[in-house]
Amino acid sequence: MKNTKRFLMEQFYTCLKNNLIDLELDFYSEEDFYEYLEVRDEKIFDRKWLEIHAEISLLENKIENKDLIESICEEVYMKVMSFSGVEDLAACISDDFELIFKALDVDYNNRWLNGMMVMYLDDRFPNDADEIEEEGTEESIKSQLEKYLKIKS
Repeated sequence: MKNTKRFLMEQFYTCLKNNLIDLELDFYSEEDFYEYLEVRDEKIFDRKWLEIHAEISLLENKIENKDLIESICEEVYMKVMSFSGVEDLAACISDDFELIFKALDVDYNNRWLNGMMVMYLDDRFPNDADEIEEEGTEESIKSQLEKYLKIKS
């Protein structure tokens, strides 16, 4: 099971890394980056994100691929810093990736988090709580990801 999850994580990250290159074209100035962050600071978004983070933190001892997740998050942070120069944005996106990858590793399923993953896969930064909810499904992150990777192959 561990090898399957690790393989999925590696494939998923390859897709996301390519999408980050496309995402950088969506912003034209440092002001755009701060506007993105400002929307994410709204209570409904913050509450949802922190709620999921707390639930996944309770499963921390079940995470099998901590080294891979940490490596991915560091690379994401550096990539976002390279095109934005905004530390808060880099930390925010890196934290999102950490949440998504940990959820995948422990088989955690949440419609809202699934929506966040879908938005990143669609080259969109998730910053609107309602839009994230609309994008999400009850289907697990793992099964959504497997379908996505088949389509991309």
